[in-house]
Amino acid sequence: MNGGIEKGRDWGRQSRVPDDATRCRSDADAGVARGPVVLAGGDVHRGLGRPAPKSPGEESVLVEVDRMVCSITTRTGQVHIPALAHVVVGRLLWPGVFEACVNAGFVGGRNLTPRSHPGDGRFETIRLEPSMGLRQRWAAWHRSRLGAHVPHPLVRIVPTTQWSCVRRRWEPLAIDGVLIPGWVSVEVVVEAGAVQVHL
Repeated sequence: MNGGIEKGRDWGRQSRVPDDATRCRSDADAGVARGPVVLAGGDVHRGLGRPAPKSPGEESVLVEVDRMVCSITTRTGQVHIPALAHVVVGRLLWPGVFEACVNAGFVGGRNLTPRSHPGDGRFETIRLEPSMGLRQRWAAWHRSRLGAHVPHPLVRIVPTTQWSCVRRRWEPLAIDGVLIPGWVSVEVVVEAGAVQVHL
């Protein structure tokens, strides 16, 4: 048994929460944390079943969660930001492009990529084609609470270990829910098993 998460197999290993574990209430905090973490909120926490946060010294299940390393070109230079849960371009309920890299299925409480597993060494990309009308997007948004919006001919989900996107017009970029101003392009690669999470 290893510390990764893989569909249909036992995952994690018995452990104890170390004294130096960081309790993280958001995906953004967990993405930048150094050392082991205990999740107390966020979409990866939800994707892992919302376990009650453990305290230092308590018995736990240790899982190794993938991190996404984002290289963002902005109007003033380049920055590198780690992500734990998702990287999102555009808005689901607006016209135009919507694309996202998703690590644990959920984006803002919506199960956009129901086959995602946060420790399988990859992430899922989802793309809604620009031709998808607002009525269809609204219906998909409602069904995504339960992950029932796929299959759909204008929704494409692909597992991968790297992804890139160039800003076309006005699309916002959000990394773990934090907006990135002045972005021009973004590249994302997976860092498999980079974050030790105690459940």
